[in-house]
Amino acid sequence: MHTKNYILCFFKRSLIGLLGLVGFFNISFALDGFDFFNMWQEDTHTMCSDSLLKKGEHLYDIGAFHSALPYFNEVLGRYSLEMKSQEKLSCARASNDIGMIYFREYNYVSAIKRYLWAMEIAREEKNIEYERKIENNIAGVYYLIHEYEKAYSMFKRFFEYNLKKVPRDSSVFFKSYSNLVMCAMDIGDKRRLSYVLQLGEKMKLISNPLTCYPYYVGYATYYRFLGKADSSIFFAKKSLLHIPNTPNRNSLIAKSYQQIALGYLSKKNQNVALLYLDTSNEYGKKNNIIDILIENYALQSDIFKQQGRNTERVKVLEKYTILKDSLLNLHTYGQLKELEFYARVSKNENRIILLQKEQQEKAGMIKLQKYTITIGSIFIFFLMLFLILVLKQKHSLNQNYRLLYEKQQELLRLANGKLIEPGIDRSNKNNKDSVESLGVDSEDQKTKERRKQLAIGITEIIENADLVYNADFNLDMLAKKLNTNTHYISEAIHECFGKNFTTLVNEVRIKRACIYMNMPEYQKYTLDFIAHKVGFKSRATFNPAFKKYTGIIPSQYLKLSKKRS
Repeated sequence: MHTKNYILCFFKRSLIGLLGLVGFFNISFALDGFDFFNMWQEDTHTMCSDSLLKKGEHLYDIGAFHSALPYFNEVLGRYSLEMKSQEKLSCARASNDIGMIYFREYNYVSAIKRYLWAMEIAREEKNIEYERKIENNIAGVYYLIHEYEKAYSMFKRFFEYNLKKVPRDSSVFFKSYSNLVMCAMDIGDKRRLSYVLQLGEKMKLISNPLTCYPYYVGYATYYRFLGKADSSIFFAKKSLLHIPNTPNRNSLIAKSYQQIALGYLSKKNQNVALLYLDTSNEYGKKNNIIDILIENYALQSDIFKQQGRNTERVKVLEKYTILKDSLLNLHTYGQLKELEFYARVSKNENRIILLQKEQQEKAGMIKLQKYTITIGSIFIFFLMLFLILVLKQKHSLNQNYRLLYEKQQELLRLANGKLIEPGIDRSNKNNKDSVESLGVDSEDQKTKERRKQLAIGITEIIENADLVYNADFNLDMLAKKLNTNTHYISEAIHECFGKNFTTLVNEVRIKRACIYMNMPEYQKYTLDFIAHKVGFKSRATFNPAFKKYTGIIPSQYLKLSKKRS
């Protein structure tokens, strides 16, 4: 009990502290003298572009993409035609970084837009190395939207550039070869794929972990093209053992399982193929790898169609359609084509328009962030306040329930197992004495004796017979049991117990229900069972009667009884 109170107190104090912090930010944003974004702008204006880029790229590397975006936008916003070459390249680098963020957000149109702008600056400044790097990023977008031919030519240029470069960045070089292999696989040209794979063998590139995986998965595809399903499955399974530990690891695993499934499909073993496609989907869903999921759903749909499993086919087609529309709709494809044309128009005019848009986007973003944080803070404040009130009310209600429960337990203990007090005459004693002092009997002695006997009989039946727990038990049944009439029974109950027949019976039944709920062997049963066992026809009559007598609803009483047990 003390531990629970301590935890509740600690939680309430934590909420109050958090409310205070939220309130402080609300007040801060409301005051003109305190503007977080203005302070951030003043700080960034004093930093050079290289420092901003390093800060932004550090945030990008740790996965804080949205925090990195303002730094890149700040660098990009400084662009002017009068800048030195190195400063322009910093702006191009910032634009490329923004494109990489958009790419991760699946906003391929905006990513291409930023890549093209950055590549245009790199070409203008005759920086071939950076131009090829950006072109490689653009190829990644085309690859994901299944423009494999265009992506392959760009990947190939990047690979050949790194092949000739001295000194060579081995990590970038091996990655460029991996991209080339994966793209050649998806084009579906076995001669081109064979050329790329033999090139890797000739240059001994397959010894590197970054190129070992695409080599094996590439040969899995190649042998499938040749109709050698067993060899295809062998190399696809082997590729699982050489997956590099990179951020897109789940994507590579999903690709391998997809290749295994395709191998089994070549062998006409559809059921095994479905198992491997399901496994591929599991890894694809982990990182929301949309392109692989789309391909898998299409394959599953075809298999289910051939097997006549229409229900499963409809479900898979629904998933396929949703993903397909989100990634490869004609509108998005058209926008990409428009951007290619857009990049070829007047360079200076295009740059001015883009800068204006960037500035508008930046101002709008800051305004939106202010508005969102303010509204969000107000919402959190009222939500916390509501939670505190609810918790306080619940705590108070639980305390009241516990007190009422303990009171009921004490009454049951004092009753010592009895459900009803012995019948006694409850007539006014003072009135009796005053009448007898005048020498006049207040009531016939036989009537009094009859009431007492009936009260004893009623008590005996209720304590020792199960008749009272019959749902159809009524006053007539009790009168017949005692060989008297209902009038005498009602009179005896009123005078000796101070209540009517219905109230007396309900109280006896509720006491019995409380006793049952205190017994561990009955705590496993439902409240409906207990209600019927003590004579109530339904929970609709049992619940209000129980609440009226004990002050607690039956479910809460049972919960407290279980805790006590």
